[in-house]
Amino acid sequence: MFPPPFGSIPADPETWKVRRRAIAPGFNKRWLNKMVTLFADAGDELTASLTRSQNEHAAVDMEERFCSSTLDIIGRAVFNYDFGSVNNESPIVKAVYRTLREAEHRTTSFIPYWNLPYANKWISSQVRKTRAVQGDRLSVV
Repeated sequence: MFPPPFGSIPADPETWKVRRRAIAPGFNKRWLNKMVTLFADAGDELTASLTRSQNEHAAVDMEERFCSSTLDIIGRAVFNYDFGSVNNESPIVKAVYRTLREAEHRTTSFIPYWNLPYANKWISSQVRKTRAVQGDRLSVV
């Protein structure tokens, strides 16, 4: 029998040592401060964007805004790239939404219409999904 688990990752002592070495850099104070600042900046951008929408009396899709903010955070934290999707329409987020909507629709469909010949040219949902994935901004919505 193993001794009690170490920390928040239950494991035997040898596995724990390997896991601890792998995650230890994530608890460096400078790195944590950088991530907290990154999240705070993203929150400020999202708040400013929502304030502008409120001042313009515009409807807001909160799910899209949260996903855009998440994309911006991931872009900065992982790739050192600013997608800027909170302030600009993101074709990436739109393509993901279109694909997820299509996947959800397929789970409830009795007939696999997407397998029909030329479905991606004649069935409107398939046309929109194909264009979204290929990056055609005009047909994503």
